[in-house]
Amino acid sequence: DVINKEKDALHQKELWLIKNDLDNDANSLSKIQKVYNHKVKLVSREDVEKAISQKNANVAYLHLVLPRTTSDKSRSWKFILSAEDGKPLFYTYAKTKIGDDGKLSAKDLKKMN
Repeated sequence: DVINKEKDALHQKELWLIKNDLDNDANSLSKIQKVYNHKVKLVSREDVEKAISQKNANVAYLHLVLPRTTSDKSRSWKFILSAEDGKPLFYTYAKTKIGDDGKLSAKDLKKMN
């Protein structure tokens, strides 16, 4: 709950997402903009690394922690971090199932509003 109180700070930044980290229901700007009401951009992994190394104060990015294998007991963790200082701005997790890769979904994006 403490981290998720930083949503106002998140909304002041542009959320940078990598397409490979997104679930099918959120894998394009048009799908994302239907559920997330703030600035967002699809970028490459290299773009995110550059924003972090430059400590870009205007960027937040997704750090995705996925299980090695999926089962009914697996979880995926989704952290939104500030590129400027690594400060967590939002996080959520989800139980994964066989066939569910645990990537960032439209449901997760709705929670970030």
